[in-house]
Amino acid sequence: MKWKKIGGGTLKMNGRTVKRGEIFIAAKEDIPRNFWSRVIVVGYCDTEEVEPQIEQMQPAYKIQQNIHEEETEYEVVKKPFGWCDIINTQTGKTINEKKLRMEEAEEMLGALTGNDERD
Repeated sequence: MKWKKIGGGTLKMNGRTVKRGEIFIAAKEDIPRNFWSRVIVVGYCDTEEVEPQIEQMQPAYKIQQNIHEEETEYEVVKKPFGWCDIINTQTGKTINEKKLRMEEAEEMLGALTGNDERD
């Protein structure tokens, strides 16, 4: 049977996680009983078709990285009261989670660019 997950919770089947709104193929016996109220039937198929279709199913999403590490440039930006931030010059986003002192910022910048002079 073809099912669509409509509720919350984490449903793991055949080594993959089924997300909300995702359509998947499984026998009713394969779905844990506590998820029966969170899935609906959207189609039927023969049992011979189920196993090959599960193996051929595409992942729910692809992870693509568009920014190449060697092209990324960083810059230290001074803030008031002796604090600094490190920003990505292409995106303008701050890299550090909290403000840093100049020494910490230079150390982190060196680690990011590969020019780390600590030995």
